[in-house]
Amino acid sequence: MQVRLVSVTNPLIEFDHHRLTPEGLIAYCARVSSPNQETPDYEKLLAYCIRNKHWSVFEMVDMTVEIVTSRAISPQILRHRSFCFQEFCIAGDTKITLELPNGIKKGKRAAYKRSIAHLYNLQQRGAKMPGCVRIYDEESRTFITAPIKEVFQTGIKPLFRVTLENGCSIEATKEHRFLTRNGFQTMEDALGLCLTGSTASWINHEAAFACNGIPVYQSPEWLAGAKEDAIKEGTGLQGIARAAGVTTHTIRKWLYVNELGFTRKEVASYTPIWNKGKKWTHAKHTMETIEKMRRSAKRGQESNLWRGGADRSERVAIADWCSAHRAEFLKAANYSCTRCGSHTRLELHHKLTVAERADLTREKSNIEVLCHNCHSEQHRIAGDAKSWREKSRGNTLTINWKKVRSVEYVGEMMTYDMEVEHSSHNYVANGIVTHNSQRYAKIQAIEKYQPRRQDVKNRQNSLDDLDEATVAWFQEAQESIAKSGMEKYEEALEKGIAKECARVLLPLGTQTRLYMKGSVRSWIHYLEVRTDPATQKEHRDIAEAVQAIFMEQFPVTSRAMGWANAEQ
Repeated sequence: MQVRLVSVTNPLIEFDHHRLTPEGLIAYCARVSSPNQETPDYEKLLAYCIRNKHWSVFEMVDMTVEIVTSRAISPQILRHRSFCFQEFCIAGDTKITLELPNGIKKGKRAAYKRSIAHLYNLQQRGAKMPGCVRIYDEESRTFITAPIKEVFQTGIKPLFRVTLENGCSIEATKEHRFLTRNGFQTMEDALGLCLTGSTASWINHEAAFACNGIPVYQSPEWLAGAKEDAIKEGTGLQGIARAAGVTTHTIRKWLYVNELGFTRKEVASYTPIWNKGKKWTHAKHTMETIEKMRRSAKRGQESNLWRGGADRSERVAIADWCSAHRAEFLKAANYSCTRCGSHTRLELHHKLTVAERADLTREKSNIEVLCHNCHSEQHRIAGDAKSWREKSRGNTLTINWKKVRSVEYVGEMMTYDMEVEHSSHNYVANGIVTHNSQRYAKIQAIEKYQPRRQDVKNRQNSLDDLDEATVAWFQEAQESIAKSGMEKYEEALEKGIAKECARVLLPLGTQTRLYMKGSVRSWIHYLEVRTDPATQKEHRDIAEAVQAIFMEQFPVTSRAMGWANAEQ
């Protein structure tokens, strides 16, 4: 069993340049006759509302939690119909960003797009599905790829079109979640969305969604985090450059652009003082010392300038060999450039460089005749450096924040959703980071229950006084059913049976995940009912975990309800 907070209504109203808290918003709405009354102390007001059962004001603020529990408990939770449960959907023509399995190709991300309806049709026909979809990895804060688990058709539903300042737009239900600066939020919560008739309005005009990315070193947020990690690990500028896959010069430039450059104090925090305790005076080197330094300088493969392949003497020998055979190569090429046909300033070019294949430097099939312009173009970014950049992660991307420009209601349409195989649970749709369904999440665990004896006097109660033999039998029975159910479930999938059908073979102890959203009023009622001793223990454990979150987010309301341990 796991319970965690997902989101709480974020008020936009301010008093004295300070944004209201969620409970402050409840109090603000309670003062409907005098909404401009600036009274920071609202504990007595909320207590009065609760005491006199003025519950409507508590509907102005919502809280969403994520619950991981067994299939035996989830139906009990779903019976609370005043709550909204996850229903993620997007329009069929939404373009999903996919990538080729080989990832980077010729220095660029090998990306292409297909509509989610097209992917669904491929799946239904049993055709080969694309291997990788682009997702945002919340741990590394970069875009990576993950396999598609399943695509769903979720029925005809009302959709809203959100358009961002960069021109990206997406059509989705108001319950669909997008990555915002406050984490993943529903479109409704992130924008303060309202629908009057067929006209959509929104109040949070500062809302920004995460978009398909920019190079990590151009993102102020990523640079700030990478700099903090580099100071902590003592890797400095080189550590950031390694993480971004670019040179230290590039990182130094973008740190300067974003005013994030290392201060002397920051550098000193992880750099040892090289001359601490040393005393010396500057003196000019003698010629003998200079000659000794020259002889001891790193050469060949030990040199910092080493590019691979062969040392200087070998390269000179290769150049001499090319000069000796130059006439032969020119004649074979009919004294013209093999690329453009020019007859002027002809030069010899190694198709595979010395650094890449030193063993082919004197192989005639590896020599090509090019004019000076074509040869320069071939080495335009200094061949080896270009190859290095193509093989590096210099095009690693991170999110690009863009504000919402407009929202409109587009009517009811057929909707779809998708699930990916990754713990970050999202994908890129129309260039926007979109939360995925998790409808049929991977079977990760089966909960084992501690058996209790049925109370014969109170049928809603159970007693923890069974003998050890009965407890051992029950645990063994759970193990047997769990193993058998999982084996039959996997066998059903191998036979091509759909996941939603195969799941009937799983035991009720199988874990499932719920997203549960409700107003403060709904949560108060839920907690009063489900923390009562008459509630099944496993469900009561969930309710008590939710109550702990509720008391942290709404301490004034919790104290007014008389719940113990409410924060002071």
